Amino acid sequence: MVHRTVAEELVDRLTLAGVKRVYGSVGDSLNAVTDAIQRSGKLKWVHVQHEETAAFAAGAEAQLSGRLAVCAGSYGPDNLHLIHALSDAHHSMAPVIAIATHILRVLRDTNGMIGGRRAPRRTAALSRATLLYCMEKLGISRQPP
Repeated sequence: MVHRTVAEELVDRLTLAGVKRVYGSVGDSLNAVTDAIQRSGKLKWVHVQHEETAAFAAGAEAQLSGRLAVCAGSYGPDNLHLIHALSDAHHSMAPVIAIATHILRVLRDTNGMIGGRRAPRRTAALSRATLLYCMEKLGISRQPP
């Protein structure tokens, strides 16, 4: 049985949806996604200097082509940089998917127990006004990589 990662499945689903490119800036929390894109040969990663540029580029592609476009931002402020451009795409009714990754912090409490806690920035909560659908993947040990 071949084990597939979530990132590989994501790339396959995006390809089936007709996506040709993913605009973004590489970050450590996006490594699995960028590796899956490179290995697949089905999507093109378009590197940009700033995540807001990635979201504006995806929005422009979606508006010009009428097809689904994708942008990506890694953990922290990078996710927040997507919001302005995603708002523009939303108001233009451009079909854009934003891949916004988070890092799960592993902490040890006073009893020595290990548990996970989300990083303080909650991009989804900040960007709900521009989203039609939001899915948060929680990092728990039973989930596939």
